[in-house]
Amino acid sequence: MKKINLKEIILGILALGCGVAAFWFWYKAVPEMIEGSFVNYASFYLPLGLLVLAALLFSLAAIFIANSFFAYALILVSVFIPYFFLPATSVVLLSLGISIFLVFSAVYRIRTEYMLSLGFHLTKILKSGLPTYLTAASLVIATLFFASLNEERALATLLPRPAMQAALPAIINYLIQPNGDSPEIGPDTTIFEALSAIIRGQLQTQGISEPRISPKELNAAVSLQIVELENRYGLKLTGKEKISDVFYGLVNNQILTLVGPYKKYLPHVSALTFFFAFKVITIPLYYVVMAILLVLIKIMVGFKILKSEIVEMKVERLTL
Repeated sequence: MKKINLKEIILGILALGCGVAAFWFWYKAVPEMIEGSFVNYASFYLPLGLLVLAALLFSLAAIFIANSFFAYALILVSVFIPYFFLPATSVVLLSLGISIFLVFSAVYRIRTEYMLSLGFHLTKILKSGLPTYLTAASLVIATLFFASLNEERALATLLPRPAMQAALPAIINYLIQPNGDSPEIGPDTTIFEALSAIIRGQLQTQGISEPRISPKELNAAVSLQIVELENRYGLKLTGKEKISDVFYGLVNNQILTLVGPYKKYLPHVSALTFFFAFKVITIPLYYVVMAILLVLIKIMVGFKILKSEIVEMKVERLTL
């Protein structure tokens, strides 16, 4: 077993610490994403930047730490520790096993390619291992996401509130075709205002002009529609509620009722969707990490942190 030098110890500790820190900040950021309060993109930069740094240090540690036990141990522990943030459910334990396997495989592929390469070709060395590590990181973050979900939160991630707030007013405006005298319905329009616009539009399509519509009769018709909504859907309305909020909650309740006993699987579906979406994000991250590493290694060589030397390599082959 090769002796560990000081530079390898420092690199290993940095890789371990940065990996844990990256997943910790994702652990703190995920609830904000689920609640829809993760709207400040500046809050997204730190977890994402730490993930890039963790991938950089993982790559350097997998390549340059000569002691295999030390390299594997530190990198695997950096993925293992984030699971202590979560309850030990069957899904979490399954994710832990898969993540450890993926990271072990990533380290093995990188080190094998590095040892068998006749020269130092960074893209070739990291080609199979780094994407696997980023897949493992995506799985860890998706598991953190899953652990923060319940059935209602899972449905909210699959049916985002901003999408409903944008779509519903657009649909209503398309149906009633408001004229120049009638303001368009927006996300902040109240139930009373929206129903007034809809009823007014229906009366106008029947040939009743705006001046002939009695405000008193219009208010009475709106009140009847509010009562009908309350009776049909079990709501309690004053008319001052925002239409987007009311219909968003109504759609959610109807979907939960529709899926019935299968609603317990909504967090699984939501987490799986999140995993594939995050995996797509790691594709450009791979190229970012690779570009930074190319520059970083040149800098490390320039400062004599890395040195170039000629080594003899013994290769085992099958022959006749």
